[in-house]
Amino acid sequence: MAKLFAGRYEATGETFKGGGGKVYICVDKHLERKVAVKFLRPGVGKSRMLDEIRALQQVRSKNVVQIFDVVSHLGKPAIVEEYVGGDALDVAPCPAVSDDWLRLIVQLAGGLTDIHKAGIIHRDIKPNNLMYTTENVLKIIDFNLAREVGVNASTHGFKGTRGFAAPELYVSGIVQFTSGIDVYAIGATILAIATGGYLPGHLSVQPPNSGAFLTGGGCQPFLSVLPSSMIDLLNNTLQPSPEHRPSAFEIWDEANRLLTFNKHKARVFFNDQLVQTLDAGNTAVKLTHPNSSIPASITVLYDGRRFVVSAVSGEVSINNLAINVGDALPGSCVITLGSPERGNARLFARIDQSHPEYVL
Repeated sequence: MAKLFAGRYEATGETFKGGGGKVYICVDKHLERKVAVKFLRPGVGKSRMLDEIRALQQVRSKNVVQIFDVVSHLGKPAIVEEYVGGDALDVAPCPAVSDDWLRLIVQLAGGLTDIHKAGIIHRDIKPNNLMYTTENVLKIIDFNLAREVGVNASTHGFKGTRGFAAPELYVSGIVQFTSGIDVYAIGATILAIATGGYLPGHLSVQPPNSGAFLTGGGCQPFLSVLPSSMIDLLNNTLQPSPEHRPSAFEIWDEANRLLTFNKHKARVFFNDQLVQTLDAGNTAVKLTHPNSSIPASITVLYDGRRFVVSAVSGEVSINNLAINVGDALPGSCVITLGSPERGNARLFARIDQSHPEYVL
């Protein structure tokens, strides 16, 4: 095959086999950047490539490989995708500490959240379909089996990767599925990485047996470094019924909050005067209307993850909405002490929150 594809993509000589065909690492001569040019292997239907193109066109995420172009060379169609130059998870070192695990989980679940928001089901999440860039950013690749939610979320017979495929995929005839199959695959993927590529026998049978799979001797190093809240979520990804599994967003949200634990700050202004900063060292503030004839009091507590209402009484609202103990504060909000009938006697507090970030 010629070294130049579509007049602009020059092959570097580096190739590898993708899920649907051969991938050539090329240099885009127009934009002077590396790209991956993916051709179908013989025997693979064009519908597989079209599924991948449709899926990738709808998703915009820092944790999902991006499509740049669709070209033809010698009558063969090819997808031009973002070049991901790091290791796949099936060869990458196993994380050693809690934050490394959480960075992996937050990127995997974040990418899947974006995929699901676009109405797409990936259908083949597994370690070798997850790759790191040279900047340590995780990318979800290979959308050959992707389907749209509710439109064509079915197939005839089993398709997927055994060990990472959810139980509902192992039925004869027409197989209906939801984004819950991707969530199941999160748990199986993390388990495979935690155990050095080993999947317990009861996860590999067809269909897999139910149970709490993230337990047992092979997982003890993994269990000892991750917080129990994350272990519980990952266990639930492997529930036999998809309606009992968490969403990818719930997993992302918990991992994100654990990575930023005790790193948030909020400045509290009362009548436009800064009265307190809430953080890990100063976790609570109580605001009360100074006029005893106006019953209005609220206490806000920082629990390391979010700022929540720990006590409230009387005429108090947040952003003009009623509140309850346990409610989390919006990112920025106005607390009103006094009902609308109080007119100019009402007092206002503003709470501005920071948004801490973590280094991948």
